Amino acid sequence: MNDLDTPAPDLSGLPCIIAVLEDQLTELDRMSLHIGAAHVDAAIQHLRTEQARSMIG
Repeated sequence: MNDLDTPAPDLSGLPCIIAVLEDQLTELDRMSLHIGAAHVDAAIQHLRTEQARSMIG
């Protein structure tokens, strides 16, 4: 099976997921938990990239 046979994932829930992660990022920053915040920020950036790709393709 190749990528052409695999249906595109449903990314319609990404805005809600990103919003929740952004709230968590704010809380981690407030608590000075910078390593955890960096991981959450990386996840947010990854999801935003995937969201942008889905809009293009």
